[in-house]
Amino acid sequence: MGEIRRVDINNILAIAFWPVGVVVSLVGVLYALAHPHINSGYYSSDGLYVLSFWQAVRDHTLKTFHFSHLPDIFPEHLIIIPLLEMGVPWKVAFFLFCVLSVLGFLAACRVVLRGLQVGVAGQWLMVALFAGLAARRDLAHLQFIAIGVHLGSFALSFMMAAYAQSRLHRPWTIPALLAWNVAICLAAFSDALFVWEFVLPFLAGLAAMAIAGRAPWRSAAILGISAVAATGLGVGLLHTLPISPFPPATLSVVLERARLFVASAPPEMMVELFVPLVFALVAYLARFWFGGIEGAASGQVRRRTDAELFSWHFGLIAALATLAVTMAAYEEQGTFRYTAAAWWWPPLLCIAAVRDQVNRKAPWVTSVAAVTITTSVALAAILPFPKVFFNEDLAQCLEREGANFPLKSGLGHYWVAHPVTVFTESRVFVSTVDGSGDPWMWLNNRTDYFNDSKMTAPREYNFVIMRYLDRGAVQSRYGEPDDEIHCGSDTILYYRDSKRLTDYVAQWMAQHPKA
Repeated sequence: MGEIRRVDINNILAIAFWPVGVVVSLVGVLYALAHPHINSGYYSSDGLYVLSFWQAVRDHTLKTFHFSHLPDIFPEHLIIIPLLEMGVPWKVAFFLFCVLSVLGFLAACRVVLRGLQVGVAGQWLMVALFAGLAARRDLAHLQFIAIGVHLGSFALSFMMAAYAQSRLHRPWTIPALLAWNVAICLAAFSDALFVWEFVLPFLAGLAAMAIAGRAPWRSAAILGISAVAATGLGVGLLHTLPISPFPPATLSVVLERARLFVASAPPEMMVELFVPLVFALVAYLARFWFGGIEGAASGQVRRRTDAELFSWHFGLIAALATLAVTMAAYEEQGTFRYTAAAWWWPPLLCIAAVRDQVNRKAPWVTSVAAVTITTSVALAAILPFPKVFFNEDLAQCLEREGANFPLKSGLGHYWVAHPVTVFTESRVFVSTVDGSGDPWMWLNNRTDYFNDSKMTAPREYNFVIMRYLDRGAVQSRYGEPDDEIHCGSDTILYYRDSKRLTDYVAQWMAQHPKA
């Protein structure tokens, strides 16, 4: 009777995963957005560029669109742009994509843990962990939910890892292999971080399987070589676009960036990052190098499964590779967003490392997970949703000031221009400039500086938003303003004669036709 009851409970927990997963994903994203830094990243120019890309597609001006070196096109655009075409408001489209990505990530974690023989109760621990961190509004773990902060690449890497693990002993048909490598190609084209989050770990998992004699070398070679070829094609296609180059990476520069990474990371963040990683590494060494692991009977070694061989090597390489590339590329706090895989693979592997205890204590584990999820959802239910998004207050102020000043088009820094334009639905149009006031093409379209797609009529500019700009450099280009507008802590320089700004911008564009 007890066995029947346990089976029934497991079935109920398995069935309940999807509705609870949907609720946790929905509420988790809502709750996390109350964190000002997550909110600002979610509605930043990096994410809003999806709208600029969509507009370029609709206007047939992609040839003048300037991409970053990590354009984040796939899979984001596969979901967001169709929603926009159906008339879904952009905020709703963004939110739906984030919720679906989190749900896909949690589902992938469940598949991986199930393959590692972690019971249903243990599979719920990752859902509970996400819910608890969302309730805590943990920036380090949850910054990945922001579009433009590599959400698509991260979620896709987990889902493809789960898929690869689930078909370790299933033959690959030609259509399946083709679709698989098309996805790798598009993902590598979209975000070079995918190489570190998925491609290298996938190759490591295949190599571990082949070396252990669990997979034919021929099959592993076909999968590995095709993945490398697809990655190379994707990266090659990326470099056919007008993109900004990656910053230089000499040894001295990399070492200095790594030093800056360590110096900039708060101590509590370093503890939360490295403790699970070290625990996972110790468990890996105990299991794969020293022949034992917790839960095995005295004098016995629990047999390593194929899923263990693949997923442990995949997860650890994903965590270590993304951590290494983040340290090598570190410039400022925003660079920490590259570490998503290093935050989430180690906890999953830690659960797998203690699977025997988790499976034996399933009722207690289920209770802990249920209490964590319920408490987290309850906290989110009583938290007011933030009414002011990043830069929306500035956009609203500029619209109000339009009654006193005939604002036409304006100039502003990258982090300001797109949000103001989007939040006012282009009623206040702001074009991007660098810190000195010169036009800046990063994630931008040259047509944005003109009133027509053929770029024959420059926009009439008569104000400059000074946040992040050098006032001396700006005034050396455009002269003294006729007035100033103040929106909170922001200063806006106002020019009655728009030709002072318009002529300079038009001249700069003419002198830099390839910029």
